[in-house]
Amino acid sequence: METITHISSVSHNGMDMMWYPFSAHFSERLTLLGGESIHELEELLSLIKSMFEINNHHPEILSKHNNSLSQQLLIGKEDKKTTCEVKFETYSSRYTLKRCFVGKYSVEARLFRQGTSVVYNGHDAIRVLRKMILPVIQINERLFANRSVIFSPLDNFSKRTLVSLANHWLKMVNITDSNFLIDSGGRWKVRGDLTRFQTSRRNSAMMPSIHNFLSKLAQTVVKKRTFGMSIPVLCSFDVKMLNDFETMTVLDLVNTICKDETIQLVLAVNREYIDCDSIELISVPTQAIYET
Repeated sequence: METITHISSVSHNGMDMMWYPFSAHFSERLTLLGGESIHELEELLSLIKSMFEINNHHPEILSKHNNSLSQQLLIGKEDKKTTCEVKFETYSSRYTLKRCFVGKYSVEARLFRQGTSVVYNGHDAIRVLRKMILPVIQINERLFANRSVIFSPLDNFSKRTLVSLANHWLKMVNITDSNFLIDSGGRWKVRGDLTRFQTSRRNSAMMPSIHNFLSKLAQTVVKKRTFGMSIPVLCSFDVKMLNDFETMTVLDLVNTICKDETIQLVLAVNREYIDCDSIELISVPTQAIYET
């Protein structure tokens, strides 16, 4: 079974909120994606996640049997045919994956092994993906009883290591009024005063973005230390509840961790709350430039 170790680049021809063509090359360690809206960036992460999903390929929706649905999707008001390309690497090969989506369904798929004449089409491409260890892509999953989706504690020692790392990082970024714990089911929880991170009753039922992100980062690091295996992690981080010092401290900390632990992290952040002149950031175009 091949392990995807690095995502090199992604491009698409436009979709929903990010309706314009976009492409980006990712660093081997930390890549920051900045946009006007965190929701726009999470939409991009969702598309990348769809590229690696193995249960969403349904080319039959464009068949004659589904002709009426096809016409509605392709030429109706909800018409949006999105094509996307992702280049990635495993320990032994480099690949280019191309898929076409109509709505949430994949209708075309091609997987190229770079440097060879090997090409997998349609369901054959999906079968190859099924045999790979895929990247972790987390989108807006911040419920308080948060599952360990990247690395589940193997024993009490690994559980203590996860909690210790995450709590240490909280203190490093000057968040001292809350801390983590992991229950017997491997679910992450936060205790303490979270008032500053809650802007509505709905938010009170969710784990703050900074806590959610640091829990995922701790899982990524401990998984690499435990198994010696690193897979790309893509996630979002809503920084608007942090002050400037905390934001820059978090980003500096994450950059150091990615280098020291040799892990690839693609982090989507809302650009409005960041000093873009002091950090390296791939900026999603401002939509105003397309207005006439």
